[in-house]
Order: sequence, then C-alpha cells, then structure tokens
Amino acid sequence: MFEAHMQSYKGSDPLGEWESYIQWVEENFPENREYLATLLEHLMKEFLDKKKYHNDPRFINYCLKFAEYNSDLHQFFEFLYNHGIGTLSSLLYIAWAGHLEAQGELQHASAVLRRGIQNQAEPRELLQQHYRTFADMIHGKRGEQRVIMISKSEYSVHSSLASKADVQQVVMYCKEKLIRGESEFSFEELRAQKYNQRRKHEQWVNEDRHYMKRKEANAFEEQLLKQKMDELHRKLHQVVETSHEELPTSQERSEVYCALHDTSHVQQQELQY
Repeated sequence: MFEAHMQSYKGSDPLGEWESYIQWVEENFPENREYLATLLEHLMKEFLDKKKYHNDPRFINYCLKFAEYNSDLHQFFEFLYNHGIGTLSSLLYIAWAGHLEAQGELQHASAVLRRGIQNQAEPRELLQQHYRTFADMIHGKRGEQRVIMISKSEYSVHSSLASKADVQQVVMYCKEKLIRGESEFSFEELRAQKYNQRRKHEQWVNEDRHYMKRKEANAFEEQLLKQKMDELHRKLHQVVETSHEELPTSQERSEVYCALHDTSHVQQQELQY
C-alpha cells in the first residue's frame, strides 16, 4: 500500500513521506525489527542516487539506523562515505569513530574524525570536541599490545598463547565475512579486501599524524616568535629610556643657549674695538 502511494506521489519531498511511514511503523510495530530493517534497506536504495538527500540529516539518521542491522559496520560506513552520503555531516564521522573505538582502533578513529574536519562537516564544534577527546585518549595511552593474527582453523592450536598478558589473539577469517546473502567470497578476495581497507586506514592515520606534527611545529614557531617580539620590545624600551636620560632638559637647553648668545655678543664687541 505504501509502495503504491509512493509510485503515485507527485510532491517535492518524497523523503518526508518515508519519514512519516517509518515513524508510524516504529510506533505501532516496535517488535517487528525484521520489517523495519527491510524498510530501511528499501529507503537507502531509493535515495542512494539522489545526491540532494546525501547530507540530509533525516536520510543520514536512517542510514545510521540501518547500520545497526549490518554485521560489518566498518565496511558499511566506508560504503556510505564512498557514495558521498553524510560526508558533510558530523553524524557519520562520530558514529564511525565510535564503532572504531569499540574495536580498540583509537588511531583510526581519530583519523576518521580528522577527515570529517577536513571535509568541513557540520556541526564543526561537535566534531572538533570528539577529535580532541580521541587525541587525549591516544596521548594518554600507556603500553602497547602485541597482536598475533591467526586463521580460524588455527585458533585452538595456538590458544595457549592467549595466556600471556601481553598477547591478544585475533581471528583473521570467519564464516560470516565469507558468506553474504547468496554470494560467497574466496579467502583471496577477503584478504584483498582487508588489505585495501588496511591501506586506507594507514593513509588516514598517517595524515592525522602529519597534521598533529604540523600543529605542534606551528605552535612552537608561534611561541618562538612571541619570545623574539618580547625581547625586541624590551630592547626598544631600554633604548628609549637611555635616549631620554642623555637628552638635556628644556631648562638646561635654555641656559646653554643664553651662554652661547652672551659669548657671541662679547666676541662681536671685541671685534668692534
């Protein structure tokens, strides 16, 4: 019924119709999450190629709500970003960074927030606040963890390594990532996908590190320049004070003038005689 309504809809804001219907479904069928997920998926497909809605807060909110139904959140956020959805909204970067924080990837989370600032996403203040928080968390972090990547088949063989305090085991492959819907990936395809993601992550992290280094260098140069200016002002003040001390007062200048005038007058009289 709703689809038939949308097919005959001639208004200027179809997203508003979707918004009203989804709100009605959420209020009247809160337990039917499967239908809501299907509805959100249809909404995304409907507006995926409509660029005027890509940074509409309503559309972004529904995309992020649909993210809750995806097993690979990071890939979903990359999908949104690569299609230009939410690239000018802080909502995307904050949600993305929150997911990465939960995965323990603070450096990458900080880089994602920095990318949002570079893209001038709004509200800018909220994004900068989150970025400063992650920067403080990274600088305040102590110690490093050694990670061993193993395949799922080797998990039980090397499980004894997990007893060490400084070692964390991470399963490289899992069945859920190899099978999506009716498609099945090979290990090579999954490995290539993970490699491309890692390269992009490293690029963003490196850009974030370069930005922090430039920021620190600029702050140091600014402090050095201020010190030089203060020293210059101090020396200039000393020169002015010294010059004032060496200059004669007005009374002294008057007495010197009178003495010179009297001397000149006496000399003229002597010449006349």
